[in-house]
Amino acid sequence: MAAQTSTGNGSKRSNEAEVTTEDLREDFDRLRADMSKLVEQMAELSRNRAADARDRTTDKAQEYADRARGQADRVARRAEDNYHAGRDWISDQVSERPVATIGIAVLAGVLIGRALKR
Repeated sequence: MAAQTSTGNGSKRSNEAEVTTEDLREDFDRLRADMSKLVEQMAELSRNRAADARDRTTDKAQEYADRARGQADRVARRAEDNYHAGRDWISDQVSERPVATIGIAVLAGVLIGRALKR
């Protein structure tokens, strides 16, 4: 009795010497189908990984943009606070020392005038 061999696809052959051209053609067709399926699965995996990478990159970019926007808002508030504090200080100085303010303004005008003449 001939030895039985498994072809890996569930069918049994009685002997490797009895493999026909049709058997080979069927095996190659199955191999081609398996390879085609493998290529499709690899392409799908690549698309999924690319989409995941794009999503992570988008999330990080949004996180950095939000962080930068928050820092810009804090800087703007600080600048506005400093502007108001400076304006209030100058207003207080003008009210408390009007003669000194006029003197400083005249001196600044003279210095600017001399600098522009040169």
